[in-house]
Amino acid sequence: MQDDQPVKPANILNIVASNQGKFPVVASNAPSAPSLTPAKVQELMDAGSYVVDTRSPAECGAGHIPGSINIQMSSGEFEQRVGWILPDNSRIILVTDTAVEAHKCMYNMAFIAMAGFVDGYLEDGIDQWLAVGRPTETVSQLSVQRLRVRLGEGIQLLDARETDE
Repeated sequence: MQDDQPVKPANILNIVASNQGKFPVVASNAPSAPSLTPAKVQELMDAGSYVVDTRSPAECGAGHIPGSINIQMSSGEFEQRVGWILPDNSRIILVTDTAVEAHKCMYNMAFIAMAGFVDGYLEDGIDQWLAVGRPTETVSQLSVQRLRVRLGEGIQLLDARETDE
């Protein structure tokens, strides 16, 4: 009976609980969480929190916290993607460029009952992480022109974008 149904998002139990009124969707005040020092971020990561880097793929590719997940904040589907990727009740640390952006992310995540799982956001973003000498990882980026050349050389491309992208 469920053979033709889409895969359930990882956060399905929280979404169902929210729909049943067990979690407030959005409180009268926007949800908030504290800014975190790089040392506190590392401590929370060591305890199992997920780092969600909300910057653009190019910015994240140029340097991000090892193990972080890039979900671009400016995507119209930011909160849905967070809910699809992270397991239920996951603790979350946000990497944004500003506190305002962090609070916008939490506000959007409240609609899928995930704002309460945000431990905080990296104070002053990746710049602060770098300033104290913490390690980063990079992901190589290809320009469209270079990709065209590589495709001509036989590289295979997996396009994982949504249909409307």
